[in-house]
Amino acid sequence: MVKSFVRQALNRVVGWVGTAVVRPPAFTQQVVGPAGPDYVPRPPCNAAELSPAFRALFNEAVASPAKVVYTLPRAAVSWHGVVLRGLQVFVPSLPYHESAAEFTGAYGLRQWVGNPVVRLSGRFGLVHDYWSVNNYYHWLADALPRLLLLRETSPNCALLLPAAAPEYLLTTARALGFSRFQFVEKLAFARGMDLVMPGHTAPVGRQDQALLLEVRRRLLAALAPQPPVAASRRVYASRSRQKTRRLLNEEELLPLLLANGFEVVYFEEYTLEQQIQLMQATSIFVGLHGANMTNLLFLPEHAQVVELMDAENPNLCYFNMCANLGIDYRVIPCAPLHAAQVHRNNYDVTVEVSHLKDFLVKEAR
Repeated sequence: MVKSFVRQALNRVVGWVGTAVVRPPAFTQQVVGPAGPDYVPRPPCNAAELSPAFRALFNEAVASPAKVVYTLPRAAVSWHGVVLRGLQVFVPSLPYHESAAEFTGAYGLRQWVGNPVVRLSGRFGLVHDYWSVNNYYHWLADALPRLLLLRETSPNCALLLPAAAPEYLLTTARALGFSRFQFVEKLAFARGMDLVMPGHTAPVGRQDQALLLEVRRRLLAALAPQPPVAASRRVYASRSRQKTRRLLNEEELLPLLLANGFEVVYFEEYTLEQQIQLMQATSIFVGLHGANMTNLLFLPEHAQVVELMDAENPNLCYFNMCANLGIDYRVIPCAPLHAAQVHRNNYDVTVEVSHLKDFLVKEAR
């Protein structure tokens, strides 16, 4: 309790100094794309089978904000993409603006005291944040569209990346035209450079359609230049080898899938290129909500997607991705297993197998 009180007091003092005493460096912003009209995506193909409350989630309008590129002189950037101007967090660098309080106050002191510092000069680009730094979906759907904007405005700058970046970060960045990287070790700050940072291109869980399609086009051209003649494979992406968000009755589901021509895939066994090639050959893709589903980005246009989703914690990011790609989408709500010490986003779930059987009988023959 004493530590918490001291921390809060320090945050208030540093916050006051950061706003009233230390003047943060100025920044500029360039609008490189206008805001678009709000729109409502096409509902799931099985919307009529969903409960009214669950179905209503898919009727929300989607905003399309203006595309902005910020330039910040003498910026400080954490290894996971949090930008500081003096002692103030630069809120547009955060994927979730409501988290700004976590990076205000005493957090700003870390760029000088207690954390390693990499001093840089010149022009550097930033497109990752604390979500996309190690998350496949957020990198492909959030960071890579920003990288396209960086390519428009500063194509020759080096790209800031975390030192332990997964290989897919480097592979996809190269596919979009960037090959000069400045790596920042975990917990370290990069300071002193002129930073070019495209803003986020869509609200959380949404994607900008034009940029998403361009990301898809460029990645396919670079990593799967020769698509298969016909896409006919049926793929179920299993999460049974993961530690969280697993399908508890998967053994009950597998006989149904195998009897209907599905193959069970563990994407962790595949390289990125192999995952893309598999998706290009797939006509029906079934999976539980999670990073595996991001690969629907590489499905052919006529493909069908079935997402198994926690009914109590719905996340519509893959529904929105399918809508932007023009892919038929179905959702099957699943019952979560509440567990102590487990974040609700990571609950294991159980699916009613008959719901998927109905789809296979009606649509997948």
